[in-house]
Amino acid sequence: MAQARLLKQRDEVRELLRKRIDEARNIVTTPIRSPEELAAAEAREKQWREYNYEFLGRSFSTSDYPYEYDTSQTRVHTGEDRYFSPSLEDLAARLSRSVRGQVACLESIIKRLELIPDTDDAEVGQATSDITQRHADLVQLAERLHRVVRQLCKRHDNRDTLRVKDEYDVQDLVHALLTIFFDDIRPEEWTPSYAGGASRIDFLLPEIETVVEIKKTRPSLSTKELGEQLIVDTEKYKKHPACRNIFCLVYDSDEIITNPRGVENDLNRPSGEITVRVLIVPKR
Repeated sequence: MAQARLLKQRDEVRELLRKRIDEARNIVTTPIRSPEELAAAEAREKQWREYNYEFLGRSFSTSDYPYEYDTSQTRVHTGEDRYFSPSLEDLAARLSRSVRGQVACLESIIKRLELIPDTDDAEVGQATSDITQRHADLVQLAERLHRVVRQLCKRHDNRDTLRVKDEYDVQDLVHALLTIFFDDIRPEEWTPSYAGGASRIDFLLPEIETVVEIKKTRPSLSTKELGEQLIVDTEKYKKHPACRNIFCLVYDSDEIITNPRGVENDLNRPSGEITVRVLIVPKR
């Protein structure tokens, strides 16, 4: 079993999960006598469920538990409802069954907390050091990207090569370079729903719990629009349970951004428990 993120707070994790289970009882015991009361109960369940999912993602060093919890939910409304209209009682029973399934999952996770082995401070310190080094590797990769692009253009006998013309070319090249440092690279990982829709991550590096977002500047994309895109993207990626860091690599090969260091300073910031790092390359 994967270790809890904060082993010394294992009791706090257990206590909070128990409180979440207690809150579920209010959902399943409140009478539902009208469509309006059903809608209100569904809204409470949704808010309760999304908090649980987020908490599990932030409490463990693996996405297995949020995934397990997500699959414990059952749908209240199905495609068959278009042909066989369920009664209010049927829908209320489905909602109750879904909540009870999620509660059973949370109870199972609480029991398995005891299986998490203790970790001494030396092991924790070594793990932290390793992660710091991997982040440094990621920064070095980004800082040398433009040098790699120029070197690719100097092939023997003018042989075909990768021409980095757009954002997809940058993504392909970065993906290849990431394999030097990382074994587990997950391209186009989906995030949970945010503002009505899901979003795809360019790369997820589970080893260091980092989302990598790739951008390439172009004349039609203003610096203001680029900044706004990065802000929106980081809000989306924060929903992923395996995300603790967001690394945004902006490849500005034509030096379109007039004040790259200023843009970095504006966007580099902690966002709750998430660290956001924006790096614009090449450096001038």
